[in-house]
Amino acid sequence: MPILIFILMFLPVKEELLYSVKYGPISAGKIKLEFKRDSLSLNHIRCEEETKGLVSRIFKIKDWYESISDSNFVTQRFEKDIREGKYIRHQIVEIENGKAIYQDGDTVEVIEEAKDMINLLYWLRTQEFIAGDTIILPLHADKKNSMIKTCVSNEKVNGELCWLLVPNLKGMKAFGGEGGLLLYYNQAKVPILLKIKFLWGYLEAHLKERKWE
Repeated sequence: MPILIFILMFLPVKEELLYSVKYGPISAGKIKLEFKRDSLSLNHIRCEEETKGLVSRIFKIKDWYESISDSNFVTQRFEKDIREGKYIRHQIVEIENGKAIYQDGDTVEVIEEAKDMINLLYWLRTQEFIAGDTIILPLHADKKNSMIKTCVSNEKVNGELCWLLVPNLKGMKAFGGEGGLLLYYNQAKVPILLKIKFLWGYLEAHLKERKWE
């Protein structure tokens, strides 16, 4: 079986993941991840994040991200709209021929096989996980290239043995830097729990519903 066909079997043609977000015992909001592969084998990913209730009153978040990548999950276009408190930012980047072109006119060279942060969540599902190993994530974000070392281990979530992936984000503002993002994948490589570093601790996004075709 060709390697590419084997890899794509790990992901459905279309998928929607709905997460309930909590901060300790407090319901904090929701995250929705949408994935679909079109007739040209391009991957379309959209992520929506929104705080609710008490957490939203303290620090309101309403963000969305959209990524288009090729069949190997190499980013071709990335767009984000950030609304966090009084901070508002919209950014579009097109990646072609090894260069990232930003809407403000800046052009930046990108590393080979560069992926955006949202796209990486899905690319990881096509990789082989072995406890104790380190996976290198080729990331391009905010005009910077990084090779992110990600440690793989096992940990139980609600009695279910899962894969725990911890990207080393030391020196990066994204997700609060080192230890700012913890990814838990079940044995079917579906991300069932995401822990995201917030202002005063970790927000936990628990998978509540999965739809796929």
